[in-house]
Amino acid sequence: MFGDPIPNPRGWPVLRFDSFCDSRLGKMLDARQQTGEHRRPYLRNANVYWDRLDLSNVLGMDFDESDRDEFRLQKGDLLVCEGGEVGRCAIWNDELHECYFQKALHRVRPIQGIAAPEYVLYLLWALAKRGGLHEASSKVTFAHLTGVKLKALRVPLPPVSLQEQFSRRARPMKQIGGGVLTARERLESLFRGLLARAFNGDLTASWRAAHMNELLQEMEHQAKALAAPARGD
Repeated sequence: MFGDPIPNPRGWPVLRFDSFCDSRLGKMLDARQQTGEHRRPYLRNANVYWDRLDLSNVLGMDFDESDRDEFRLQKGDLLVCEGGEVGRCAIWNDELHECYFQKALHRVRPIQGIAAPEYVLYLLWALAKRGGLHEASSKVTFAHLTGVKLKALRVPLPPVSLQEQFSRRARPMKQIGGGVLTARERLESLFRGLLARAFNGDLTASWRAAHMNELLQEMEHQAKALAAPARGD
């Protein structure tokens, strides 16, 4: 739909990132100022993967009233890693009632009517995977994507109608992928459980007689869930 964003063969307008997205780094964690009085959950680099968030270990720190106005996440915001795997990002969809973000992350808020969150996410993914997140003068890949560098990044921006068409196609594919991941994790969990019983002596004839039919039915169910996307179900 868009072509490679680095050579930009479709000839889309090339704009500064800050012309279609508002961005800022999160709050710096200062242990000396933590009283627990205004403790709120916040996200850090470790919570952000490509197009998904891991909320199994969300930490907390103080965000007073002015901080909450400045750093509270809104649905449709992108969380972009400043270091580590530079540019890695995911979309916030109000997974928690209230949440904030630390300085290791940029909060990127696409301007409505100009940029769609899914387009911005996969644009950054394409740039990161193709070596497009680098210094314009030296072509050296960013070790850290500072706020200044992100704002000044020059990237192609197709019409928002095309971006929204892409979003409508991407969302159901992401749901299918999430279902496959859940089924795969369930199968791996079942297999690990079997291995544990096999090597600690619990996988006895009596246990197999009591549980094997149930286990096989569950494995068959998860295998069908894995196979369904391939068939187009």
